[in-house]
Amino acid sequence: MARRHVAASIVTPVEQQKSVAVTGVTARAEKGSRLVRVAPHLAALALYSVVTVIVTWPMLPKLGGFVVSKLDPLNSLWLMAWQAHALVTNPMGMFDTNIMYPFKGTLAFDELNFAEAAMSAPIYWLTGNPVLSHNALLLLTFILSGYGMWLLVRELTGNSGAGFVAGTAFAFSFYRMDHLPHITLLSAEWMPFILLVAYKLYWTGNWHWAVALGALFTVQGLSSHYLAFYTVIMLGLFVVYYSIAERRFSLAFVGKLAAVMGAALLLMLPIIVPYLQVQSGQQFGRDLFEVERYSNTLASFLAVYEGNQIYRQLLAPFADPGPWPWERSSFPGLVVPLLALLGIVGTWRASHATPPTQASTFNLQPSTFNLRKHVGFFLIIIAVTVVLSLGPTLQITYSSSSYDPSTVNGVLPLPYQLLYDWVPGFHSMRVAARIMILTSLALSTLAGIGAVFLLGWLRAAPRLRALPRAALPVVTALVALLSVAESWSAPVYLEPVGTRQAVPQVYRWLAAQPRTVVAEYPMVYYKPGLERVEVANLYQYYSLYHLQNLVNGVASIRPPAYTALAHETEDCFPCPRSLDALWALGVEYVVVHLDDLSGPQRTDFTWRTTHPEGKVLGDFTLVQQFGADQVYRVKSPRLVGQLSSLIPEGASLLLADPVDDPRRVGDESAFVGGGYIAALGYYLRDHPEFGDN
Repeated sequence: MARRHVAASIVTPVEQQKSVAVTGVTARAEKGSRLVRVAPHLAALALYSVVTVIVTWPMLPKLGGFVVSKLDPLNSLWLMAWQAHALVTNPMGMFDTNIMYPFKGTLAFDELNFAEAAMSAPIYWLTGNPVLSHNALLLLTFILSGYGMWLLVRELTGNSGAGFVAGTAFAFSFYRMDHLPHITLLSAEWMPFILLVAYKLYWTGNWHWAVALGALFTVQGLSSHYLAFYTVIMLGLFVVYYSIAERRFSLAFVGKLAAVMGAALLLMLPIIVPYLQVQSGQQFGRDLFEVERYSNTLASFLAVYEGNQIYRQLLAPFADPGPWPWERSSFPGLVVPLLALLGIVGTWRASHATPPTQASTFNLQPSTFNLRKHVGFFLIIIAVTVVLSLGPTLQITYSSSSYDPSTVNGVLPLPYQLLYDWVPGFHSMRVAARIMILTSLALSTLAGIGAVFLLGWLRAAPRLRALPRAALPVVTALVALLSVAESWSAPVYLEPVGTRQAVPQVYRWLAAQPRTVVAEYPMVYYKPGLERVEVANLYQYYSLYHLQNLVNGVASIRPPAYTALAHETEDCFPCPRSLDALWALGVEYVVVHLDDLSGPQRTDFTWRTTHPEGKVLGDFTLVQQFGADQVYRVKSPRLVGQLSSLIPEGASLLLADPVDDPRRVGDESAFVGGGYIAALGYYLRDHPEFGDN
């Protein structure tokens, strides 16, 4: 046996050379095969990258110093940059941010966007530029949205060209362009990947697809609580629909899906539990009017915020006249719905044709895929999400007031009301219309299926048969770019914002000071509306460059105590009473922005800080001036220090129950609210010796 083994192992030099040659040929063939497999993916990513740069121009050359708006983008990039900063400095204290001091858990006062923060963190760590890290990720969402949809539709149809059409339809849809300032909504790029992996898991039952699904859902869920709910709805419809359409309930599929979703939930717990604790502790929830205010009306489906000038002018009468028109702009364009309709009709006709005709004319693979069932699934998604986007009640058109609940012209109750009443978490979502991102995904998928039939018919047309094969990709690109032309918004409006050395000098001065507490005045800009939000956002954004504890802040949760403090300073500043409130919070410096004051505010401020009659000389002194930005120090403790005897040892200053806030029960004339300022304010009201009454 040993001799035979030795003899069999002897190889002559000629045979060895032949073996090496064969191995080399095989290796080259495998390498070439890998390149063939990878090339389409690289091409798709490259194409979507090029279109993204063009459609969002001039964002690319201005990535590091401009934002599309000083509203939500500034708030989002602060959230992302703070989390990136905390991950490498104090991850256990990440939720206790530097804003809205002295509240704890203030990261959970606003929308979840941990996944965006983690993805953009390396850019922030390398450059120290929060604008750059935010904008780079924003562009990436377009590229990945297109690529994910390309993968999904290519898998469903076997046609790469159709996938490219679907990818452009989704990535550059009206809905995404309308929400360019909302990176959390744009971060729905993982949904096509999740749906693709769900199909793979359903077809094969392999655990590696289940694990991939769990990982993708974790990323999507940590991108936005809106998108987490929408993804659950999408997967729930997937299970129910295919169980009925296939006339079988796959216990193995549902079991794997439940297992990985449970695992994903466990992975998300360290992030979502603090949100739940803080928001429940603050009794946070959107009231029914807020949801109705941000639900679609029937007019919304003809409303467009961005897009080409023709559409904007033509459809202007259907736009929301309120202060946030983009939230209820749900016009999908004409190209994508027409392609989707073509996909529906074409699939129905092809399902009645013989398989050879299907395969040869439309490049379908009927033995592997059942397009008719898939079309039904995406139609169900469209129907469900359109109805849910209408919110609790059907509204024909917009209410006459954005702030008066009695003006909501609801016609009849809708299913969203049941979800709002019975499903935990739905109270936290204000904008019911945002579920249209799922509608856009479904429409784009159907448009990709429609492109299969359109391209097949064009290829079969007698006049086009004589054209070279290279003409088909050109035709495919033209079809894909039709939807891009409809939603075209370039050049994108951009606003400059200071970064690094361009940050206002006052904030660089604050950065050089020992750890302290800062307030910025005015806390509330004197003009209501978008300008008020911009001013508050800028204060919060620039806090990234000094990281001092800041009393100011912008968040969805605005505790009554914070509102009360804003009213204290808005009514009279620097009155002794308002300084008492700031001193009680430990404020050392007040940054006063003279250019942000109204004329009367500026006159009153100047008088109070320069005349003894203002009662604050010696307690409120100018220490630095940088043009219109002045820094004052709140100096010695005032008589209000006697209030410390009223505070139990170890207790915070948050003494009053927010439920007792008079403003919550409709008394708009009430001067102070709940929390620490309520305790202080109500006491001072009856003790004028401590300051102005």
